[in-house]
Amino acid sequence: MMAQHISEKDLCIQDMSEKHVDRILGMEGSTFLTPWTRASFVSALRDRNGINLVCQYEGDVIGYLTSFMVLDEAFITNLCVELAHRKKGVATALLIFLINKVKLNRGAHIFLEVREKNIAAISLYRKVGFQLIGVRKKYYADTKEDASVMRLSLQAE
Repeated sequence: MMAQHISEKDLCIQDMSEKHVDRILGMEGSTFLTPWTRASFVSALRDRNGINLVCQYEGDVIGYLTSFMVLDEAFITNLCVELAHRKKGVATALLIFLINKVKLNRGAHIFLEVREKNIAAISLYRKVGFQLIGVRKKYYADTKEDASVMRLSLQAE
């Protein structure tokens, strides 16, 4: 069965706050081999360069994105959508929101690392314009898996 796309007008993307952390920890723990801790999220929220977002649908947090910006470069550090809401446009909406926010802050590039075997994520990132620019060998400590380094250029080079 094909996942039903959620209309963007039904999604509410806003800045993440500490009140969201408990819900986020549940999604994080059920999604990632090495989930972030509460302290990791609190640290991201306190980072003055952080751009941390949640996506709500019908009042419930169903996705989140953490990132930070240094000078004209942004770095995505975490992106997750609740299993029941994947392939419905939530991650794309979070990425587009971030891209627009980075552009407003005069950002030139957005970078990320993704497990090379995470084909669904790589496909999503390519769909919004990211390009593969390198590989970090044995980047992930838990599996020794390589990371694909991707970049989205926001300005003509």
